[in-house]
Amino acid sequence: MTEVKFAAFLRGVNVTGYNTVKMNDLKKILEKSGLVNVKTFLNSGNVTFNVKNQTAEFLESEIEKLLLKHLNLKTDVIVRELSVLQEYMRLNPFVKIKMTPEIRLYVTFSKKNIPTSKKHLAGLTEFNFKILKTFDKDIFSFIDLSGKNGTVVLMKYLELNFGKDITTRNWNTIVRILEKT
Repeated sequence: MTEVKFAAFLRGVNVTGYNTVKMNDLKKILEKSGLVNVKTFLNSGNVTFNVKNQTAEFLESEIEKLLLKHLNLKTDVIVRELSVLQEYMRLNPFVKIKMTPEIRLYVTFSKKNIPTSKKHLAGLTEFNFKILKTFDKDIFSFIDLSGKNGTVVLMKYLELNFGKDITTRNWNTIVRILEKT
């Protein structure tokens, strides 16, 4: 069976000194566990790797166990096949957004399917934040930072409405990962 390429996103690591993880240590731990072609991106817990015969859900659980065992770190890990991220790039959910220096594009990864009720998809227009689209377990949103609030409001809103087993990445991070793999 052929190897499948995956990306893993660790929640809340290396955020202002909280849950500090050296990316080189993370890489070594994952390689020792049998994952191959392991690459880390930025310092915020983004990893790609190849593996045979595994599901994203299994890998999430196994990587979480490895982090706890080797780094004493309890955090959520969300895994997607790289082909899913490539499909998102092809679909380009941000195509209609007029970019300015204040606009930030985000994708939020969740462990569970995203509810599609109007309440969850509305966003916070008074804070210049909007959810554009959801695909299964992922949310595409943007925020305009020219207003009085920043990304902290966005993160609180997402957690409140979708739970804490999520992690958010700037769209530019996803683009970089795809360009380098």
